[in-house]
Amino acid sequence: MKGIVKLIVIASTAMLVALMGVMLYLNQVKEQQSEGEIKEAQKELDMILEDVEQVSFTEEDEIIPLYLTGKKKNVMTFKDASLSEIYTSAYTKKIDKELEVEKKRGSRRIDRAVFAWNPYGTQPMSLYIYFPTREGYSLNYTISVDSKEIPDFTRTLNNHNSGNLTTEQEYSIIGLLPGRKNYITLRLCGESGKVKKQLTYSIDVPSLPKDIDAQLSMTKGYNQTLLGSGLYTVYGNSVKNKKKSYLLFYDNSGYLRSYIPLKSNCADNIEELDGCLFFPYSKNQFVLLSPTGQVRKIYTLEDYELYGAFDYDNSGHIYALADKIGKKSSIHDTIIQMDLKTGNILKEINLGTYLKAVKAKARKNVKKKTRLNWLDLNSIQCMDRSTLILSARELSSIFIVKNVNKKKPAIRSILGENVLWNGTGQKKKLAKKAGSFTAQFGQHTVTFGNSGSYQDLTPEYDENGNVIESEEEVTARQYYLYMFNNNYGNSKTLPSIHYSSYSAGTKKKKAANSYYYQYLYDQTENVYRLEQKIELPFSAEYGSVQVFQGNIIAGSSDKKVFMEYTGDGKMLHTYDTSFVFTKVEKNDMKHYWFY
Repeated sequence: MKGIVKLIVIASTAMLVALMGVMLYLNQVKEQQSEGEIKEAQKELDMILEDVEQVSFTEEDEIIPLYLTGKKKNVMTFKDASLSEIYTSAYTKKIDKELEVEKKRGSRRIDRAVFAWNPYGTQPMSLYIYFPTREGYSLNYTISVDSKEIPDFTRTLNNHNSGNLTTEQEYSIIGLLPGRKNYITLRLCGESGKVKKQLTYSIDVPSLPKDIDAQLSMTKGYNQTLLGSGLYTVYGNSVKNKKKSYLLFYDNSGYLRSYIPLKSNCADNIEELDGCLFFPYSKNQFVLLSPTGQVRKIYTLEDYELYGAFDYDNSGHIYALADKIGKKSSIHDTIIQMDLKTGNILKEINLGTYLKAVKAKARKNVKKKTRLNWLDLNSIQCMDRSTLILSARELSSIFIVKNVNKKKPAIRSILGENVLWNGTGQKKKLAKKAGSFTAQFGQHTVTFGNSGSYQDLTPEYDENGNVIESEEEVTARQYYLYMFNNNYGNSKTLPSIHYSSYSAGTKKKKAANSYYYQYLYDQTENVYRLEQKIELPFSAEYGSVQVFQGNIIAGSSDKKVFMEYTGDGKMLHTYDTSFVFTKVEKNDMKHYWFY
C-alpha cells in the first residue's frame, strides 16, 4: 500500500513539474508574442527607433529595377490629364481596359507583376501592382531609401477579403519618397502571417510639384514611441496661399507619403466607406475612390455648394454643411442630408428657421446689402442617425440638434456663454455650467466621445461639505465634447460683446493662447463641466483637434503648426508647415490602403 502511495506522490509531483514547465513555456511564448507584436507595431510608427531594425541590402541581394522611362521601361505610364477628366467614370473605365490588357499578357507572378505609375491620376505618388497567386495570400511591404536618417515605411496592404487573403494581388503601394531611389521589399504572407516569398524592387520616384512640402520641420518632445500609428491628413493647404489644393498625408517623421489632388479648397475631412475613400474634390462634388485610385462613383450637388465639413451617419446618409446656390439672404447656416445610394438630397435643415430672433438681431448689426453670415457653421458630427453636433463660430456656440432624420428636427441644447444669447428667447435651451470657467469662443472641430461611468455634475452637499450620494438609479446620458477653442471673439453680428473681458482675443489684441477643451456634458440635466484644458498656439480663424488612439492631435492654422500630445497633455511631436491650413487629423487608413 505504501508503495502505491509513493508511486502516486511521485507521479503527482512529476505531473506538477510538467504542468509548471508548460505554464512557464506558455508564459515565455506569450511574452515573446507581446514583444513581437510591439515590434511589429513600432515598424508602423515611421520613426528611427533602437528597437526597429532598418532594411539593408548587400551586394548578394537581388534587386529588380523598375523603369518609368527609357529602353528598359517596364512600368506602365499614362499621359497627364486634367482633374475634370480624371474625376470621371469614363476615364476610370478607359484605364481599366488598358490595365486588363497588360494583366493578361504573359505569365504573371510576384517577380513578373504588372506595375503602373499612378494609373488613374488620383494618387500621384502611388505605384499600382498586380499579380495572381495559386493560394490565398496577403502582401506586406517596406519602402526604404539610402539614408540612415529616413525611416522605413512598413505596412500590410488591405485586399478587403476575409482574413485579408486573396488570390488576386492588386494594390496601390503608397509611401514612396519623391526625388529619390526607393527600394520596395515585398513579402507574400500565408494565413499564419509567415513569409512565403520575399523580393525587392527599386524605382526612381519623380519629384513633387513645387507647391507641396516634401518634408516638414519636426521637433521631438516627451516620448516618440507613444505617437499614434497613422498618417497626418492635412486639409485646406491653399486656403490662404496661391497654391493648388491637395489632401496631404505625412508620416510621424514629417515625410510626405501620399497626396490627392483636388479641384478646389473644399475638403475638410474624409470617410472610409466600404473599402473606399469618400471626400469632396470640388465645391459641389463628392467622389468614392477605390484603394487603387479608381473613381467608383461621383455625387454632384446640383443646387448646393459646400462650405464646410460633412459626416456619415452609419445608415447610408451623409450630412454636409452646404449653401443653396443663388441664396441671397444668408450663408453658412444650412445642412443637407444626402442618400449615398441615389445621390439625392433628401432634406435641407436651415437653422434660421429655428433661430428667427437671433437671425433678425444679427441683420440689424450688419449692412443690408451683404450676405448675412450670422452663424458661420464650421463643423458637423453625427452622434447617431438622429442627432447632430454643430459648431457655430460667429455665435461661439455648440448646437445639439435632434430628430434630424424625421420631419421636424429641433434644437435640443446650446452650449455657449449666456451673454451671447440675451434677448433671443433661447435661454431655456442653454446648457448650464457646472463650476466656474469661461466657455469657448470661436471654436472649431467639435466632436463627441463616450464618457464611461456616470458622474454627478451638480452634486448636493451636507452641512459638513460632503457629497450626498443619490440612492436613485442613474439613467442620465453623458458624453465628452472635444474642440479647438480658438479663444477669439470677433463677431460682426454681435458687436456689443466685450470679448476681452473674458480674456479672449480680438482684432485689436491677440490672446496668448488657443486651447484644447474637453467638456463632460450631461444631456439629461443639460449641464456641462470643463474636464480638460491644454494651451495651444493661438489661431484666430481656423484650428482643429482630434482624439486619436488616446492621443490629442491639434492644428494651429495661423501659426502653420500642428502637434500631437499624450492624453494628459504632454507634447510628443510638433510639425511646422510653410502654409496655412484649415485642419489636421490623423488616420491609420486601415479600412482603405492598409490592414
